[in-house]
Amino acid sequence: MTDKNTGMTVDLVILTYNRADDIVETLKSILPMLPDFNRVWVVNNNSTDDTAVKLEQFCGHEKIVICNPGENLGCTGGRNYAIRRSTADIIINIDDDAVFFTPEPVSKVKAIFSAEPECAHIAFKIVNYFTREVQKKEFPAPMEKVSPDEEFKSSFFIGAGWASRRSVLNDVGLFDEELFIYHDELDISFRIINRGHYIKFTPQIGVYHKQTPSGREPAGDTLKRFLKNRLAISYKYLPLHIGLVSNFLWCAKILKMSKSPRLVLAAIGEYYAMKPKLTVEKISPSTISYLKENFGRLYY
Repeated sequence: MTDKNTGMTVDLVILTYNRADDIVETLKSILPMLPDFNRVWVVNNNSTDDTAVKLEQFCGHEKIVICNPGENLGCTGGRNYAIRRSTADIIINIDDDAVFFTPEPVSKVKAIFSAEPECAHIAFKIVNYFTREVQKKEFPAPMEKVSPDEEFKSSFFIGAGWASRRSVLNDVGLFDEELFIYHDELDISFRIINRGHYIKFTPQIGVYHKQTPSGREPAGDTLKRFLKNRLAISYKYLPLHIGLVSNFLWCAKILKMSKSPRLVLAAIGEYYAMKPKLTVEKISPSTISYLKENFGRLYY
């Protein structure tokens, strides 16, 4: 819908893969909010369970668009699939195992973007669905330095809940589909900040996130992709002296976690195979200053 005060239209994007019950709960939770959205895009990433069957119950809703690309496009490709089809001024994304717990999230997103023209992206507060606690890995700052109940400029965001301006996505480009999944939010965050925009964390908009294990890769594949994608991000954005330190730390971290030199070498090999397809945009000194001031992930 178009807001009388802001003139902004808003679409919601939700990707799903092998989480039939979760996506049903998520969609039922946003049904009361449908008047606030222009469209709700649900991208079924070629699920092999009964997701497609269970999604049929929502096909009668005019604003809900069920997309079946016919292949697993990953987080990056799935998001891009919906964003390319959207005509809205603002894109909101939540995970298929997440539900909003704060009232009127769309109105609050519009209010922030209206009041802060240079704010490109909004990071939502992510709270564990079961414990009702904010977890360190789903908070874009050191929890010992910043409270999850405060607003602040951030250097990255968590994929389970966020909003972005269409104009900014047109400027910086969409998610890098070479990354497929993991660290793709960090990748686009570097571009957002490097183009002179900023990311805002706010507790005004929050989602409960289940972190459902179904639909995820085996642990070894996840660690390999973590390292491969971090090496790619280092190559794309970081100055050589920072990139070398980051690469060493990440190789050591994944080696310690996996206890497998072979896995580390496989990740490095896959990175080199991917490297010619990557677009380089080295971050500026002002971006480095922003990252240092706002808990950016330069080395880790």
